Amino acid sequence: MKALAAPLASRAFSIMLEEGLLEITAPELVSMHGCVQNRHHRYDVWKHTLCAVDGISHKSLRLRLAALLHDVGKPVVRDISPKTGDYTFHDHEIQGSRLADAIMRRLKFPNNLRDPVVALVRHHIVVYNASWTDSAVRRWINRVTQELLGDILELARADVAAKGFEVEAQVQALAELEQRVNFVLACKQAFTIGDLAVSGKELMEELGLAPGPTIGMLLRGLLDEVLEAPEHNERERLLDRARELLKSSACGAADSGSKSLQR
Repeated sequence: MKALAAPLASRAFSIMLEEGLLEITAPELVSMHGCVQNRHHRYDVWKHTLCAVDGISHKSLRLRLAALLHDVGKPVVRDISPKTGDYTFHDHEIQGSRLADAIMRRLKFPNNLRDPVVALVRHHIVVYNASWTDSAVRRWINRVTQELLGDILELARADVAAKGFEVEAQVQALAELEQRVNFVLACKQAFTIGDLAVSGKELMEELGLAPGPTIGMLLRGLLDEVLEAPEHNERERLLDRARELLKSSACGAADSGSKSLQR
């Protein structure tokens, strides 16, 4: 962490790799060295990672730690595309988040640092284009959470810049996404279950339901619809919609049971 706090953290981590210290403290990082990437990257995973770390302010240790770990899953999932003959790294963000979690648990990082770093690694890939609808922007905000929005965008910018090629179009796309995110946030719309105009308690009272998974199912269904159409976030409208969802769920369960009995 002291090394990450240095203006050029890459110097310290290069020395730690050369002297065998990383093999002791974080062996998962060693495999990034020499892991050649595809035509979209000039550098191997290790150099790309160090460039991304240096591209983030040394005052943000959480973000620098996320940058250090963001591609740790690439050596594990690297494969060759039969179509292009080039390397692929499918789902490296998923594998990387698992490795980041394991590394930080082993090194005894506190939960309040480990959890956001793992989430940043999981969501560091931002593939935005102008065809995104406003509902797509809202769903992306819901997925990455408002708390991590700024960090996700900064990490994505550092990740793109560290490719070593001309990336103006990708940087511009991230800037456009940030503008759209700010616009959507300014509209004070619902992004989480807690933002809905009805609560789980109200659903239980109005629909005569007991606590249980059905409440969660209804709230998730309502949020999904509100993410698509924010104007639907009105108490009575949501209650009516919850009744419809509950009825369709009950009918579906009854039909399933009936088919099971017939078999």
